[in-house]
Amino acid sequence: MLRTVLVLVALLFAALASSAGAQNDPARVVIVPFQGPAELAPWEVGIPAGLQRALNAVPGVYAPPIGDPAVLAERAAEAGLDPVATVHEAFRATAIVTGAIARAPEGFDVELQRLDPTGSRDGTTVTVPSDPSAALPLVVDAAIDLLGLSPSDEARSAARAVAASAPDVASLRTLGLSSARIAAPDPNDLRAAAELAPASSWVRAEWARVASLAGDHERGEQEASAATEAEPADVEAWTLLGVVRVRAGDSDGARSAYREALDRNPSHAVARVGLAGLTSGAEDAERELARALDAYPRLVEAHLQRAERQGGARALQSLRSAADRMPDSVALHREIVRRAIAAGDGGGAASYLRDAVQRPLARVPAVYALAAELPAERGDEALAILREGASAFPDDVGLAVAEARLLRRGGDPVAAEERLRPLEESAQSDLRWINETARALLAQGRTEDGRALLATAAEDDATTRYNLGQALLEAGLPRAAAEELAPLVDAQPNDADAWASYGVALAGAGRTDEARAAFDAALDLAPDHGLALRGRNRLEERVRIGGDAVDPLPQEAQAAFDRGLTDLEQGRFDAAIVAFRQASDAAPDRAVIDFYLGNALQRSGDPRRAIEAYERAADVYPGNGTLLNNIGFAWLQLGRYDRALPSLRDAVAAAPENARAHLNLGLTFYGLSRYGDALGSWDRAIELDPNLEASIADARRRAQDRIEGGAP
Repeated sequence: MLRTVLVLVALLFAALASSAGAQNDPARVVIVPFQGPAELAPWEVGIPAGLQRALNAVPGVYAPPIGDPAVLAERAAEAGLDPVATVHEAFRATAIVTGAIARAPEGFDVELQRLDPTGSRDGTTVTVPSDPSAALPLVVDAAIDLLGLSPSDEARSAARAVAASAPDVASLRTLGLSSARIAAPDPNDLRAAAELAPASSWVRAEWARVASLAGDHERGEQEASAATEAEPADVEAWTLLGVVRVRAGDSDGARSAYREALDRNPSHAVARVGLAGLTSGAEDAERELARALDAYPRLVEAHLQRAERQGGARALQSLRSAADRMPDSVALHREIVRRAIAAGDGGGAASYLRDAVQRPLARVPAVYALAAELPAERGDEALAILREGASAFPDDVGLAVAEARLLRRGGDPVAAEERLRPLEESAQSDLRWINETARALLAQGRTEDGRALLATAAEDDATTRYNLGQALLEAGLPRAAAEELAPLVDAQPNDADAWASYGVALAGAGRTDEARAAFDAALDLAPDHGLALRGRNRLEERVRIGGDAVDPLPQEAQAAFDRGLTDLEQGRFDAAIVAFRQASDAAPDRAVIDFYLGNALQRSGDPRRAIEAYERAADVYPGNGTLLNNIGFAWLQLGRYDRALPSLRDAVAAAPENARAHLNLGLTFYGLSRYGDALGSWDRAIELDPNLEASIADARRRAQDRIEGGAP
């Protein structure tokens, strides 16, 4: 890919067909890989990556990682678009900088070329020695002058000092690619670079990033701190220290690191968005995000964080606007699709995706593969989008896996396997292909075949057991999953993930007490473990409905039921309804399925059909307080206080400690103008759960006012 990008660099000297807009503060400098003979490959990426790092030490300048414009230029060329215009417009670039490197009698000649949004260009050549730490400061000086920047002497010295932190030639390509985010760095190569250049802030910072991504936050913070100590002027190192501290849970330390970076260069976009993530005030956070996007309009994290803070329809509008400017961003398309589905608009999500893949820069396998996330009732549309993608990219493993997953979850694991098998020779080492093929086999009851396939991807038997347990759970085989995971938790009693998965398997198999113990073990090891918390809550809810004797579901019903629970938790109510109905078709007259189907219907805005499902469950479990409360609340949503009242009275009688039942009974009394009774019910609800007080404060005041006005 890098060689293709280097060929495209020549296009940067062609005519330019677009304008970049505002050219003042900040200076948005886009640097792309240089050209040169094959034997100088380390310099082709090392010089521009070092230049990018050094320029970010200059206040008022921001240069994004060189991989972003390089990949965008390549994709634009593949789509038949003008790479120059595409890059300038996407980054609102003040200037694009590229160049070439050639051997010289005493080192190298580095030619720098600057291309402005107006189409004008300028260049300069500087001869540098063959030692990167001596060469890069000279390149930085030349680039600052070529760009017409006017930094203070202190700022220029800072940029030169950062450039001087370059590693030796042996490590230059590794560090360049790592900084460029073009390719994942080899940890062994970075470790070797750190041993060769322990005083390099560039080397230490990149080693810190890799360690942190691998989960070794202590080592990551240690290396990032060492980077800032090695070269305090390195703004990239300070920013990375903030990132590492966020991952380690040290918000105060991260905030301090980001502020140090911004004190040195207020235009550093990544530091800005990092600080925004730690800012509680909405206006302050929005201001930080706006400044980040002003410096780096393609900073996806800033767009996603802004949407998260906005929420609702405004978030979708903001994301759509960002995706219009960044049609190549898979992350933005994914977030739009997921938010539309969560809002119950599966049709809108499908329509958006169909439109998205018509845009040249979005026509890539990963965007087509998003169709696999569409709700089950959109299965035909999803399949059509996936097959359109497969027609354009017939050898793409991700598309095959996405289509196979859709087929398997739709109840056709044989077709799923058939979709995957043609790629067996080329994808046999691809973990995505291995995992999905194994799930298709397990869904057909071919447990040993699935185990054998998963074993090919595991480094040890424990990993195989864990992967197989997860696959068995997804296939709707909790008993088999529990048998597979039991030896694992015995052998690895301090593995919270294993205990949580084991708890899910035990719960699905109807072994309630053992499941509780497994979830407790996971939470003792990791109190915030998401799977363990969700699993225990699901278990207790099922027990409240049907008692401790939880009856396991048949395989097909269990798989659909689990999908429904996941969709319900993630707000995909329409998809949850489809999944629970599939579970009910496979296992009729199961009250637990009817209960959750009712819950999904109620949360989707259809309380009348929810009541029908709840009442089927109540026929099996008459007098169940949880069911009665949900039925009463559904009648309350319909405005039928006369029907809600008896259900909710029975609910509080059957489950007197259920604060929500008392709350809903109070709302019903209020609707019947029985204000004194309403206050009495709400008082009991707050006594049981003080967190409810704020949510009903206004209603309590209105009820009190009515009583004081003479109402009963």
